[in-house]
Amino acid sequence: MQSVNTIAILLATLIAVGLQGSTALICTDGTASNPCTTSCFTSIDDKGVVSRGCVAETGSCAAPSCFNCTTDNCNAPLVCKSCDGLGCTLVTAATSNKICDAAQECYNQLQPDGTITRGCGPKCATDSCSSCTTDNCNAGIYPANRLLCYQCTANEANCNVPANATMLKPCALFKKQDQQCYMTGSSFQNMTRGCSTDAAALCPQGSSDSSCLFCSDQNGCNNRQYARNLGSCIKCSGENCIDKQLATAAADCAPYNYTVNEVSCYSQLEANGTVTRGCSNEHETSCAETANCKSCAGSNCNVDEISFSCITCRSDNYAHCRQGDHIGGTACVNPPAAGQANECFEGQWNGIVMRGCLSDAGSLMQSQCKNTADNRCKTCSTIDCNTNSYNGASSLQLSFGLFALLLIALQQCL
Repeated sequence: MQSVNTIAILLATLIAVGLQGSTALICTDGTASNPCTTSCFTSIDDKGVVSRGCVAETGSCAAPSCFNCTTDNCNAPLVCKSCDGLGCTLVTAATSNKICDAAQECYNQLQPDGTITRGCGPKCATDSCSSCTTDNCNAGIYPANRLLCYQCTANEANCNVPANATMLKPCALFKKQDQQCYMTGSSFQNMTRGCSTDAAALCPQGSSDSSCLFCSDQNGCNNRQYARNLGSCIKCSGENCIDKQLATAAADCAPYNYTVNEVSCYSQLEANGTVTRGCSNEHETSCAETANCKSCAGSNCNVDEISFSCITCRSDNYAHCRQGDHIGGTACVNPPAAGQANECFEGQWNGIVMRGCLSDAGSLMQSQCKNTADNRCKTCSTIDCNTNSYNGASSLQLSFGLFALLLIALQQCL
């Protein structure tokens, strides 16, 4: 009798379980399907984390952070990021999550204007669109080769030293061919960085503002500090600075502005014949605006000897001497007289153009060139400065003059 009761209980249990299994709701937890007695849910927390499963007997599920449904596996559709326009460049907020319809996929679509659209839809069929099939798989940077630039303003701390990874952001528009990062500022406390295609960019694409520095060779290339040390130059002055200097005379230059790419050095030939060498950014005026100054690029590049030189030639044995261009200077041999500055000369005598160092010329030539009333000769006082062109007109006029004198002489003889 006891065995009969046991069998009856087992049969009742099996029937109850069978009935329950046939009527239970099936919900997915993201990896497997499970029976539920209430409803299925899909929830999204404030960090964008997606959860799926059965709503607890005593629990609740309220939109917009939670969605419930009552058909088998109804909580299986994907959750995707949904947005468009300039605000869709880099999307992480849970408020951008969207529950897709069945059979839809997540997608990112590059629009013709360079903006991005994200959402749920059919599988992409064009190269400007990308589909994926896991929750929020369309978050992050799209396209993958989008330029990332440091983006900050003078009002933000550490914009002069943009080491904070949160400052490295994708540009709002995707313009692969002509997009650049930029940096600009007037001091280490006033730096701005961003993308050249931003609507409010201080340095828009194509700007000619000399304070704007553009780059696009790598992500985060606009990371230069306002001022930085670029290298050193030979620093010396006086008679001991005339010959080539050893690297032991090198010293660091003052910090350069962010717009400068390479250190610049100079060698200056002084009026007394001595030489001064140093860093270009420590020179009172630019080398290009200073007489007898030569500059070079690169650390410690200013080691070459420097001496006063002039274009030295005669047109009767070198035709190019008449034009004076494309001719290298020749170092002057004799120093100028005491109290006199180095000078080059050029002039035309009897149709012949002559150039050279005034201190190396004969006494007659020096006398003529120093005579302001003698217009045959000109002088100048910077290295290789005697390059004026002579077109031959004076020579031709002289020939006609001699020819006229000959005619007069012949007439007198007849």
